[in-house]
Amino acid sequence: MRSRSLTRIICEVAIFAAVGFVLDEIQGAFSVSFTGGGSIGIAMVAVLIVAYRRGLFPALATGLIMGALDIATKAYILHPLQVFLDYIFPYMLVGVAGLFKPLFDKSNNHKYLWLIVGTIIGGVLKFFSHYFAGLFYWNVPDKFAWNLSYMSPALYSFVYNLAYVGPCVVLSTLVLVILYKRAPQVLEVHEGSVKEEAKKPITTEKFVNFMLVGTLFTVGTILFVVFFVRYVLTHTYDEYTWIYGYEIDSYFDGDCMVKWLSGLALIGIGANHLVMTIKNKIKYEVLTLVSSISVLAVCGYAASRIIKMYFDVYIEGKDPSRINNAYWIWFVALLIVGLNILSLAIYLYKRKKMETAIISAN
Repeated sequence: MRSRSLTRIICEVAIFAAVGFVLDEIQGAFSVSFTGGGSIGIAMVAVLIVAYRRGLFPALATGLIMGALDIATKAYILHPLQVFLDYIFPYMLVGVAGLFKPLFDKSNNHKYLWLIVGTIIGGVLKFFSHYFAGLFYWNVPDKFAWNLSYMSPALYSFVYNLAYVGPCVVLSTLVLVILYKRAPQVLEVHEGSVKEEAKKPITTEKFVNFMLVGTLFTVGTILFVVFFVRYVLTHTYDEYTWIYGYEIDSYFDGDCMVKWLSGLALIGIGANHLVMTIKNKIKYEVLTLVSSISVLAVCGYAASRIIKMYFDVYIEGKDPSRINNAYWIWFVALLIVGLNILSLAIYLYKRKKMETAIISAN
């Protein structure tokens, strides 16, 4: 029972860390972004949900993973300590809201209060992490944004970081309160008793399922290992002198990251499929729907890269050799596979609905 609960917590940490990373990327791409780093969004919510569902340490782990993913995809490194202050600590410190989980669980009339208090304290700690990074490492007046070079580094760092962390805290508080009002089960966990399933003989259906699981694990593992190694090896950086030292602008191959993350997703789907098969609780329509959405999401990524390549060449006049026709193969193959799996999901759903209607009629 304990090992199963731990497995659930680990899965939730991984899922919400991924969700938080995606939210962080979206807010960086589509929201108000700042010239010296930082953007306005609700990525904090992913850590806060884990904090109130599972407590302090799972929330800290979620924030740590989000920070590590930030470093792996985009990092402006001036000093090892600055990496911690700008990337590792901020989302981890948001997880301190997990200290308020016992008060949140025991309270009957003040749950919203503890949600707000935990979010504000986590946000304040995140602010101070960015503040000290700005004070110690981004303190050159000539580099200050908004023509604020007349300010002292301490005042500038306070104003700059408050300008985006403040709205993030407000938005995250509103989202968390609305989420709890509309779907309290997202923040509250009620572990039910786990009934042991009797061992049943392996049927043809189970054998096919195990073969499918093996395929998913094999393909996922190959994608993950090969492209994760390539992803690490593609690391490059531009190093140039700044006033107080060296600034390192790090780059990784985003395509490789998508491929090894896709492999990790296949491993996860395979693991879920295996567990559900063993427990005789497999829901094929749900599995196929999730699989089709995952495939079509990667298909959408390939389509976006195709559009960007042709835009760069024919609109901005860049080198035609930048066009990589392999993306067309990616796009067409994934589109066909994704649409077929989606069709299968729709068919299974309709069949189940029809069977339910027949049973109800009888």
